[in-house]
Amino acid sequence: MALYLDHTNEQILYAAPANSGVYKSTDGGVTWQVKNYDMDPNEPITSIVIDPVRPNVVYAGSLFSGMYLSEDGGDTWRLLNDGLRTRAVAALSISSDGETLYAGTQGEGVFRLSTLSQSEFDELTPPDPVTEADKLGIQIDGVVDDWSSRMVLHEDPSGDTEQDFLDLTTGYVFLTGEALYFAVAAADPGASVVQFDITLNIDSREIMITLAPRSDFGGFNDFNNIGFSGRTVYSDFAFIDVVEGRVDLRDLNFPTRLRIVRVSVVAEDGGDRIHGDNWEPGIDLP
Repeated sequence: MALYLDHTNEQILYAAPANSGVYKSTDGGVTWQVKNYDMDPNEPITSIVIDPVRPNVVYAGSLFSGMYLSEDGGDTWRLLNDGLRTRAVAALSISSDGETLYAGTQGEGVFRLSTLSQSEFDELTPPDPVTEADKLGIQIDGVVDDWSSRMVLHEDPSGDTEQDFLDLTTGYVFLTGEALYFAVAAADPGASVVQFDITLNIDSREIMITLAPRSDFGGFNDFNNIGFSGRTVYSDFAFIDVVEGRVDLRDLNFPTRLRIVRVSVVAEDGGDRIHGDNWEPGIDLP
């Protein structure tokens, strides 16, 4: 856990314990107060900077929510994300005159902000344009055309379940050193996907990633830790003709063993939710 010192008053310290928001001490670290007003109490704060000229102005970067700004020494916070292309802020730095704030992000490069206007970040350096998915020829865009050369691990002709129930027809999956890639096609002329679940066993833990259309992140449920829930940070998903995803292994803590237990969908037909098809491949991926 890093400590952040107010250089105009060495009795004032800020800290960001793991997934616990912001803490502040005004007596050199003897006592601490929680400073999470208007902030999720479990916010994963990665970095804090204090304006060297206006010490009541404090910036905090989060892996989930982007950039927080406090103008009263941490008593209250508001989000300041205009211009950021991602909400995964990994590091912060501020110029010695306090006029420029720099935000290093996960996967989208470095952004800067004029602290005088506090209006909008601009891009300082472009992100790396070549991703692993680019090298593999896979675009996470909800279209299955670029999977034609991949091994089919599930094939089930449509029409074998009850009428108006969604069928999982074709499934693809493979694992790299960075991510689990999957694409699942479904067929039903009167149904659209409203929820997609993939259940994984990772190092003897069973988790379920729940995805919804028009969402670019997945929700986590950990069956070994009742009450735990969260969401993916580094992964990408898409719904158009197929359900397609790239589950970044950083979101899974780089497991040594990974097993796909179940794939399931829920569909909507005429405004009503109906149970969909299940695929239970039991596939172990090295």
